[in-house]
Amino acid sequence: MYWLHTTFKDYCDRKGIHLLKDDLKFIIKVLNNLPPNSHKSIMRDYCDKWLHTLEKEKNSSQRQNLARRASNSWLVNKVL
Repeated sequence: MYWLHTTFKDYCDRKGIHLLKDDLKFIIKVLNNLPPNSHKSIMRDYCDKWLHTLEKEKNSSQRQNLARRASNSWLVNKVL
């Protein structure tokens, strides 16, 4: 999943989504349980969830962590 570390990571950086290495590891682990042809659309929705949470949260010190938690929970629920 080379595109996650390059194209996707660059996209996230430009949008203000601060992915950590652990985020990428987690995403890869979850995506391995889903059909490959769905990966990019799922990640697009993942980013939308993250950005929506960033917009809602007023506390700047908590924004990234709350967005990370919301997006990762959403992603886990996609697998269940």
